[in-house]
Parts: sequence; structure tokens; C-alpha cells
Amino acid sequence: MPAESPARGTRVRDWLETTVESFNRAGLYFGHGSTNAYDEAAYLLLHTLKQPLDELDPVLERRLSVAEIAALDGLVRRRIAATWKPSEVEPVERRPLEVHGLCNTFVLMFTTTFT
Repeated sequence: MPAESPARGTRVRDWLETTVESFNRAGLYFGHGSTNAYDEAAYLLLHTLKQPLDELDPVLERRLSVAEIAALDGLVRRRIAATWKPSEVEPVERRPLEVHGLCNTFVLMFTTTFT
């Protein structure tokens, strides 16, 4: 959820800046479509407003309605809540990888052929 939810009539630019700050503070993980908080927030924004995903600049000065802000803030809250943090995961016992059968044969053939 944005730190301070923008008020009615807020510009797209203001909502985007507030959301990027919230994403960064939440320590979100990126890597499934976007690589940083700005790109993630821009995607959510443009998708929700049904705008072309490659045309952010033309809408930056547009004012958001109360309904649009509510929809966008809901997405932000869900995105932050859905983030897993490594500290929340139970440790897993690590064991050496065991290779059996045909895989052994392939590895042997591959290393013999190309080394």
C-alpha cells in the first residue's frame, strides 16, 4: 500500500512515485516481468488504466479518479502482501545431487566428446 495514499485528483506521476517508494521499502523481489520497483509500478498503473504498456509519458500529468486510486491501491496492497521473504522460508536440508542411469551416460558422452 502506498505510504501515504494519494488524495483524489492526484496526478499519475504522484501515485507512481509514492508506489515506487512503498515497493522499495517493502523489499519486493522482481524478476518475473520487471526488474525494479519503477517498472513494476508503471505496469500495474498502465494495465489498470487500460493504457498501452509502452506509453507512460502521455499519462503522467493525468488526474486519477477516486475509483482508480482505490483500484490501484488495492493492487499495491496485494502485491506487497504476496511477497515472500527469505527469512520466512523454513531451511531445507541440502544434499549432493545424485545422477543415475541415462543421465550418467549422457554426461559421460558429452564430456568425452567436447573436452
